[in-house]
Amino acid sequence: MTRVKKPNANFFRQMLSGHSVMGLTAAFLMYVICVSGTLAVFYKEFWRWEQPTATAETMEVNGQRIEQALRNAIADLGTDPDADLGEAPASIGMDMPTSDWPRMSISYGEHRRYVAADGSLLGDVERPWTSFLARLHFALNLPLELGVVIVGIFGVLLMALIVSGFLAHPGILRDAFSLRLARSRQLQQTDLHNRLSVWAAPFHLIIAITGAILGLAGAISLATALLTSPDAGDPVPADQGSGTQVATATAALPDFDTIWRSFSTRSPNDQVFYLTVYQPASSQQRVELNAIRPDRLFWSQSHHYAANGEYQGPGGGDAASIGGQMQASLYRLHFGHFGGMPVKIMFLLLGTALCVVTVTGVNIWLSKRRQRKLPTDTIDRLWQVSVWGTLLLLSLSAVLQLALGIPPIPVFWFGMLVLVAIAWRRGTPTLWAWRLRQLGGLVTALVPLVHTLRYGQAAWQGGSLSINLVWLALAASLLILQTTTARSAAKQTQPAGS
Repeated sequence: MTRVKKPNANFFRQMLSGHSVMGLTAAFLMYVICVSGTLAVFYKEFWRWEQPTATAETMEVNGQRIEQALRNAIADLGTDPDADLGEAPASIGMDMPTSDWPRMSISYGEHRRYVAADGSLLGDVERPWTSFLARLHFALNLPLELGVVIVGIFGVLLMALIVSGFLAHPGILRDAFSLRLARSRQLQQTDLHNRLSVWAAPFHLIIAITGAILGLAGAISLATALLTSPDAGDPVPADQGSGTQVATATAALPDFDTIWRSFSTRSPNDQVFYLTVYQPASSQQRVELNAIRPDRLFWSQSHHYAANGEYQGPGGGDAASIGGQMQASLYRLHFGHFGGMPVKIMFLLLGTALCVVTVTGVNIWLSKRRQRKLPTDTIDRLWQVSVWGTLLLLSLSAVLQLALGIPPIPVFWFGMLVLVAIAWRRGTPTLWAWRLRQLGGLVTALVPLVHTLRYGQAAWQGGSLSINLVWLALAASLLILQTTTARSAAKQTQPAGS
């Protein structure tokens, strides 16, 4: 009878190493989602930062400006609104000025352009780095059908980690103010991990729950639409391929003066952030206003108007069911888009705490591996590259986009692959952390410098000011941490009594 040969010890070591690398990959993706989400709180400010000189910023809107922008957009599409018959777009949308986006833009066909105060059309709206950052957070730059599912799963995983962490450490609340920074590195990391986990637990739970629901609900909605749509399987439905439809064109566009006055009277405290004209320049045209309710968390309250300015009723918002209002509140709750800049700054600090909790959690695991005499150097090198390389490459992608127009996605992901490939075989964890922190701080400081060289004084005005201050704060944090770590390491290597 043939005896089955048992796998040797090397086989088990390889399997354990592979298992550890997969766990490290999951931790890296969680960290990337947390870092990008923390920055994405300011995505509207990043929009303005990418094009600070594109248009004058003003909150002033009137019906004449809206109508002239609409006429110019239709004319740019080759449609004459004074003709008897023409081909009109199915809809035209306009971003309206708000407190954190004091600009007006119009979307028609394949175009998205800024609108001047007199309604004339300016240059294209371009925000490649902000789009990269946002898609990195909610889809890891993957196709949406796959990316939102993966990020939603990480939201569920984060919920499980938070709850299980409290259950696994019954004394965590008792020691909520114990911070032993003068003790060993493992105790420092453990206290930092546990204290931030306790202090920021409500915030972390809100982020995890809303992120999981947004990601998985979006995936379910998409799957349902694909399965139930009569055009399922077709890449573009037949009636939407060109974004236009044949309609009888009329000279009279909607009466925006009447619509605007009606809305201002009906909802004086609400702020319109998006306007849509359906079937413009046709006898069936109608207008929808989407407004923010400052006293409510749901995403928007819509208002419907006929072309002559007659109010036809609300939609969504207060008109939705309680469940619908709760679902519509998830987005603003997840990104901190309520309460203005103070809430955004709070989300920045608490989001940074979540990033620190993620990093220290893995650091504690690595310390315990060393105590058990398990091979750790390769995994530790890869983790140092994941943590500090992420910050370096985010900054580098911003510099290269600003200076040379290089797309940020390949810079970030290809750069990370290169760093991982090198760190797999070379260097020590300490050396990788030291070099990447130092280089990351210097490159991050370059971002506002390059931005200033390109845009001059506009780099330190409006929304650009807050973003460049964030870049400088990140650069300073990396360089201060680098200096502090170097001094601590020097003290530990000094002979006793020196």
